[in-house]
Amino acid sequence: MLLRADNHRLFMYNGPERGNGVVAELPKTADVVVIGGGCTGASVAYHLARMGAKVALIEKNALASGSTGHAAGLITQQFATEMHVRLAKESLAFFEDLAGEKSLGLKFHQHGYVHLLFASAELEEARRQVALQRRLGVDSQILSAAAVRDLVPSLRVEDVLGAMYCARDGYTDPHLATTIFADLAKEHGAAVVQWTEVTAVEAAKGRVMGVRTDGGRVLAPVVVDAAGPWAALVAETAGIDLPVRPFRRMLWFTRPFDRVPDNAPVLFDTHHDFYFRREGEGLLMCLGNPGEPSNFDTTLDWSFAPQVAEYATYRFPPFEEAALVSGWAAPRDITPDHEPVLGEVPGLEGFVAAAGHSGHGFMLSPAIGRAIAQLILLRRSSIDIGPLSIERFRGRELPIDTYRPIGT
Repeated sequence: MLLRADNHRLFMYNGPERGNGVVAELPKTADVVVIGGGCTGASVAYHLARMGAKVALIEKNALASGSTGHAAGLITQQFATEMHVRLAKESLAFFEDLAGEKSLGLKFHQHGYVHLLFASAELEEARRQVALQRRLGVDSQILSAAAVRDLVPSLRVEDVLGAMYCARDGYTDPHLATTIFADLAKEHGAAVVQWTEVTAVEAAKGRVMGVRTDGGRVLAPVVVDAAGPWAALVAETAGIDLPVRPFRRMLWFTRPFDRVPDNAPVLFDTHHDFYFRREGEGLLMCLGNPGEPSNFDTTLDWSFAPQVAEYATYRFPPFEEAALVSGWAAPRDITPDHEPVLGEVPGLEGFVAAAGHSGHGFMLSPAIGRAIAQLILLRRSSIDIGPLSIERFRGRELPIDTYRPIGT
């Protein structure tokens, strides 16, 4: 694969600077303050407002300008537990509904999602997962290596035993989807405040009192920490150690390249933390960088590009004709077990965590937003997210100083 760093452009959100455009006024009180204007925060705000709560969604920059706006927008229902499958199934249906409203302009590219399998034990586990998924109404299946190559001609599959596949999965635009969530929240009365930084969660006598921002205070009995990679810093202001750390993800884009069909599925290789999909006339791809220390770095490291090119060309030899011309980098929020921390945090009444999604935040945001809203207002959720409570980490050492892919 060719590498070209000259004249590369960053596909980043280019919103207004602070003080430009229409900025919602910071309310003095709310039933719930949601911190973080990414996909999860916007979804939580929408579902709370739809259920009748007075909500303030506060984002320190522009909506979806952090981890969400730099995500690949992948959506799959192929998870290993009933809870995750149900969250994914509900979320996918929500994205389908949004895409069905043509006036919103959201396109959901449902060309399928392929998980490559390389070992017999993986194949057996995938069969178990597919059986669970199909029992819950997800039309997933096991494909042979040859069938995978039929979906993506010229893909190297000599080392592939098979794949897990669902034709209904795909990808969409995370920035636009988040903006739609926020607009829907506003339609239900939520205050969506951008360019305002929460500097502290305020508490007294073991319960939340509200938040302090660089634009004033908001009194509220409930605060949702949906700050993504910055969630632990928010929690720290309230004396809470949230096991969420930032790790850089770099996405790479090729010049226009027609050797991958427009209707090609997302292809994911968990062994190498590698995936690619169509992006306009070119391709988007990601290769994990294990061993990198936790950081908030947003530098696109071109010294890493040869590794991306080498593996991409191995897996799909026609990539030799492509060129990496641009990309972006942003932190994502990772937990020790690559599962989010959801729900009220013991020891501080009214403090609710919704972070640590470890790469699955966007795809599960519709269902997670609804579950968090239900927990706050109804004290129970239609999908039990109890296993994702922070309590699962009680008494455990949390070694997440350097990035490791899931399963390692």
